[in-house]
Parts: sequence; structure tokens; C-alpha cells
Amino acid sequence: AVVAILVLSRFIIPFFALYPLLRPWVEEEATWLQAASRAPGRGPGTRAGVDRAAQPAGGFHPSEKGPLKILLNAAGLAAVQAWIRAPAVNHGFVLTSTGSSDGVHFASREHAETAKRPKLTLRLAARGG
Repeated sequence: AVVAILVLSRFIIPFFALYPLLRPWVEEEATWLQAASRAPGRGPGTRAGVDRAAQPAGGFHPSEKGPLKILLNAAGLAAVQAWIRAPAVNHGFVLTSTGSSDGVHFASREHAETAKRPKLTLRLAARGG
């Protein structure tokens, strides 16, 4: 499984980690402080083991502008497999950074060009006997 994102610009090169989210959120209502307007605030950002998985699904350093593919590790593959078995637990991924929050700009799902939006690609393999 691969997550593809487009790096629009970069000013510094922090390390980014991709984590599966553990609880639901509402895109139109989510802020740095809450996942939804009706959800009580749990403090800023996401907390490991509470809001997001404790182990990252993958990580990367965006070294240049352009397309970037993030190969999911074993924890990421396990999360995707869990989402396939139980779609209700699929709350997506969150990107976290060890550096400045304004160091890199990515194309979001609202990008005008559909082909530049982030996407998750799965390669399915039949179990052989």
C-alpha cells in the first residue's frame, strides 16, 4: 500500500510521520483543538494511543517539490487491513511533523486538479495455494 502526495513547496526539510487516526472527526469542524464541534476538547493536536496510533504507518523527508510516494510499513498495512475488515474504524491518516508547521506545503483533497490530490493505492494479491 502506498500513499501518494504532492509537495507544492518546501522551506525546510522536517521529518513527517503518517499515523492512522483512532477516533472519528468531522472535516468541516475539525480544528487544532477538537475533532468536531460537538466533541469535547482534548487538548491541541493528536495524542499517541488516544487520537492516533502509537506507531507510525510510514515516514518521509520531502527533499524536493513534486510527487512523493510513502510506502506503508507493517503498522500501516495492518491499519489498512483493519479498515477493509471493518470500514467503520477507517478515520484516515494524520501527518505529523517534527519541525516547523510552515516548512512544507502539500496539495490537499480540495486541490483544483483531481490528479494532484492525495490518494491511497492498494495492490491486491490473491492468496496462492
